[in-house]
Amino acid sequence: MYPGNNSTLTITNGIDLAGEGGMVWSKSRNTNDNNRVYDTERGTTNGLITNATNDPVAWGDFVSFNSDGYSLASGGLTSPLASNFVSWTFRKAEKFFDIQTWTGNGTAGKVISHDLNSVPQMIMVKRTDSSGDWLVYHWRLGNDAGMVLNDAGSSGSYGPLNNTTPTSTQFVLNNNANANANNGTYVAYLFAEEAAFGEDEDEYICRVDRYNGNGSTKTVDLGFEPQFLFVKKAGSAGGAADWILVDSMRGLPVGGNDSFLAANKSAAETSTLNAFNLTATGFTVATSDYRVNTLNVAYIYMAIRRPMKTPTAGTEVYNNLANRVGTSAAATISGVGFAVDLMIPFAETTGSSKPFVDRLRGATKYLLPPYTNAEQTSTNVVTSFASMDGVIVGADSLQVINNYYSSSRRYAASFFKRATGFMDVVVANASNPAAANSHNLGVVPELIIIRRTAYTGNNWSVSTNHTSTTMTSKWLNSTSVSGQGLNTAYTANYNLLGAQPTATNFTMINQSDGPFACYLFATLAGVSKVGSYTGTAATLNIDCGFSAAARFVLITRVDAAGDFYMWDSARGIVAGNSPYLIINTTGASVTNTDYIDPLSAGFTVTSSAPAALNASGGNYIFLAIA
Repeated sequence: MYPGNNSTLTITNGIDLAGEGGMVWSKSRNTNDNNRVYDTERGTTNGLITNATNDPVAWGDFVSFNSDGYSLASGGLTSPLASNFVSWTFRKAEKFFDIQTWTGNGTAGKVISHDLNSVPQMIMVKRTDSSGDWLVYHWRLGNDAGMVLNDAGSSGSYGPLNNTTPTSTQFVLNNNANANANNGTYVAYLFAEEAAFGEDEDEYICRVDRYNGNGSTKTVDLGFEPQFLFVKKAGSAGGAADWILVDSMRGLPVGGNDSFLAANKSAAETSTLNAFNLTATGFTVATSDYRVNTLNVAYIYMAIRRPMKTPTAGTEVYNNLANRVGTSAAATISGVGFAVDLMIPFAETTGSSKPFVDRLRGATKYLLPPYTNAEQTSTNVVTSFASMDGVIVGADSLQVINNYYSSSRRYAASFFKRATGFMDVVVANASNPAAANSHNLGVVPELIIIRRTAYTGNNWSVSTNHTSTTMTSKWLNSTSVSGQGLNTAYTANYNLLGAQPTATNFTMINQSDGPFACYLFATLAGVSKVGSYTGTAATLNIDCGFSAAARFVLITRVDAAGDFYMWDSARGIVAGNSPYLIINTTGASVTNTDYIDPLSAGFTVTSSAPAALNASGGNYIFLAIA
């Protein structure tokens, strides 16, 4: 995502287009403009339009394909200033994506070699020397059928193939003029689903398949959580339907309206339908709307996995800001360094709540730890997570980050990114308490914060396995603490967990009405540490195994009543007074105490810390991030 600047602009996305090659598909989100496609095989001056039959247009949008993204010229894909843009970049890679060009001979049976080293499941073909439809082969439609990308119509005899199954090295064309006219020139974009990554090379990143509509709700198991869905109604029953493009950057909130663009239309983005809800293992079709779920009608799709890279530094997944002056106007907070999945903003100099705002539930929804209120909705908190480097906030953000332009009022925030081994966010619907809720942490969670979102009067459950062999729990909105052990009766203690969590799932007990917002943390060497310590009432060094001092520390007592204390490096973790917040209250940042100091491998709890942090023999849990 990027805003228009009506000038030159370099997009850095970490994808090597200059060396590896690939394709960039871009679209204005809030203006009526074409879907524009450029690729490294045809160069920077030949743009294609997926919503039209046009031959390539020399818009002059692109300046260069770079080793870490691409550069755009002034105008076109950077104009106007009021426009916001989305781009999807596909890098050429074996078993995932390839680009091929050819000159036709007008004879059925022409063979085109490719470099996928895998059987392509979807092929998009476009004539480039004159106008013509985009022909789409999808393996679920059969070798003699296809669809037209620039049209909302259903499946028919539009395929580019000569009724021959593609192989891992080639595909065979028919003599359709849109794929193989004599002396015509063409480009094809090929997608496969065998590319796998991870330590065991078993983490597949793409799925090309279909689901059959049931006119109700439909669960689709991919084996991974997607970040991008490309869906098309293949049957004719119920009427023509667009080629739908949705992604988690623009917005796929669980239970909220999705941000729709259509490959076959130039229309601006719409957000009027809750079509898809993401899960840790796929997605749920949440409506009977004809575009996505007509009874007994097939829908073809391509799904691409969200990033699963294990971080090696805390700066990849956590950052903070402080001393910010509000403007009472919508603003973009940049410089975070990553796409944000969870934000906790607060006022530094006056009392305020500390709302939890996360990408999974949607940018405009928030939960308030000091209270037992149900989930609230406001466009003045975070209006969008559609940034690779921060968030967009509203006019006042509940007066906790952007309200009142005043030299005496300051705001701060902590930002978190979901990543393997570090943190995950799950929106669980516990209609069946015994059912497992899948997660993508990749390891056993060591700290879980759970909040029922739909009802007022429910508490925040915080559970950790760092004080005994089972989970210990307490309320985040209270100083109270439970006894040891998992929940056997909801009223008996403070745990919403039904059993010990595993590296793939967790369960809840005595709860039948979700959803629940669940925040899972774990220890990742050099990045994060979930741990415990026994107080000494003297200076106590907490070695987290970091290469530098912790930049974030959260501590609470678990053997007696105690608040949740939070420090961050933006406000200062220093050898001296280090400002802290108490999350379970609305109090302002306290600046005149020296309760923790920096330590080269973590942090130090000082001898001046109160019993809530360092009583002799007291038991404490903490979360620290490097």
